[in-house]
Amino acid sequence: MTDPNQRHLMTRVASMYYEEEMTQQEIADLMGVSRIRIVRLLQGAREQGIVTVSIKSEFKENVDIARRLKNALGLREVIVVSAPYKPENLLDTLGKAAGEYAVSKLKPNRVIGIAAGRTMKAMVDNMPERKIKGLVVCNIVGGLSAFGDQGAQELAFRMASRLGGVSHILNIPFRVDNYHIKEILLMDSSIKAAVDVAKRADMILLSVGSLNGQTVSEVYSNEQVYPPNVHQQLKEEQAVGEMIGRFFDIEGRRVLPELSEHLLGLDIDHFKENRLVVVVAGGEEKILPIIGAANGGYFNSLVTDDETAKAILDRCK
Repeated sequence: MTDPNQRHLMTRVASMYYEEEMTQQEIADLMGVSRIRIVRLLQGAREQGIVTVSIKSEFKENVDIARRLKNALGLREVIVVSAPYKPENLLDTLGKAAGEYAVSKLKPNRVIGIAAGRTMKAMVDNMPERKIKGLVVCNIVGGLSAFGDQGAQELAFRMASRLGGVSHILNIPFRVDNYHIKEILLMDSSIKAAVDVAKRADMILLSVGSLNGQTVSEVYSNEQVYPPNVHQQLKEEQAVGEMIGRFFDIEGRRVLPELSEHLLGLDIDHFKENRLVVVVAGGEEKILPIIGAANGGYFNSLVTDDETAKAILDRCK
């Protein structure tokens, strides 16, 4: 037990620092001691229970959930926002949070890669406008007509405009009929240069899809990206999700990797390199895809909602 004189000194210092809002240096000058001495007294006040900290905020629960989810999935960072009352507003809620998060991470002269889809469109739609010097935004996948204004090329162009950067568009299809065509396309100097830019991306923004989600069941099907019977094959192989057309199981193992041989753009194995890869996803159908992608090491940061986060934590118990 600290002697009464020491506790009294700790109390005086704590009162000046926390209640009178004096700086540590001001207190040190007033008492004629070093600032390090003040730091140690404040630390002692916390350890002795003289000072207790209580965080009161409507966001406190989400911060706690985010910390637990980060540890459970082994991620670098997790942002959790409150799910909206109306489920149809979830995309905009996630998009706004993801847009603000992405902008907070941007620095001059960086390269940002973006994928396609409704979630990415919601993010770009809600992204704050900035002027970031030397910023380059590129698409990491090719184009599909079914994506429309959710296509990666369109989103890269719009994101660059909002952030005062330039877009470096990878003008290629999402898929070609055979591997030889893919090889020929990648030999083109302009395409090769665009792919090289995408591979250098400091930050990659994308979502994950479920086997029954819109991208797999509608977009890929309508565009005949995969053979007609592939959905059944994926279920038999216990696939739980996909990222940019590449499928994986709950452990993150690739499922039917031969399907990606005809796809252009980055492969998800590139995401395992030391860069910031942000997945933006929420809703019941995204629970297993998020877990599988995390287990595979395909992303390291996540923006999601509290209901999805709690469901993932329950699954990880």
